[in-house]
Amino acid sequence: MVACPSGRTLTPLQRIEGRRRNALVTARGERIWQSAIPAANVLRHVAATQFQIHQPGPETIELLYVPAGATPPDQTGLCAYFEALLGRSIKLVLTATDAIPRTPGGKHERIVSAG
Repeated sequence: MVACPSGRTLTPLQRIEGRRRNALVTARGERIWQSAIPAANVLRHVAATQFQIHQPGPETIELLYVPAGATPPDQTGLCAYFEALLGRSIKLVLTATDAIPRTPGGKHERIVSAG
């Protein structure tokens, strides 16, 4: 517990979700936040009810998605979109799944990166 000037005692935050791990990193090291990636731009290439973008390394993007129907994804178009966004060639991995995992607090993270 930490004493507050008002006399209240509060438990300090252990960690804050987001920021570094919730942004994509460009070729120049700049961060692209989820607000700069409209869902419609991704859904134009993949028919999905939900998706999550992973960037495990600088040159790899994995799109985890819950399919909406049987329309196959446009991997070439989506790869070109991410390459233009990040300013470099990437390896794009598409992974269909039944559900997108949520954080322990129940939040849906649209972007998860290595940092």
